[in-house]
Amino acid sequence: MVVIAIIGILSAVAIPNFIAYRDKAYCSGAETDANSIINTLAAYYAIPVHHGG
Repeated sequence: MVVIAIIGILSAVAIPNFIAYRDKAYCSGAETDANSIINTLAAYYAIPVHHGG
């Protein structure tokens, strides 16, 4: 019975920490993707395009 109680306590602590870590990783990945898009758009619009004749 004591072992089950200890496992329950450890799970109660570990699961929220795991969820927070996972969410932080998702946010970090999204931030990296957004920065990549920003840099790509900046490079695209930095190059002058001449149309017409």
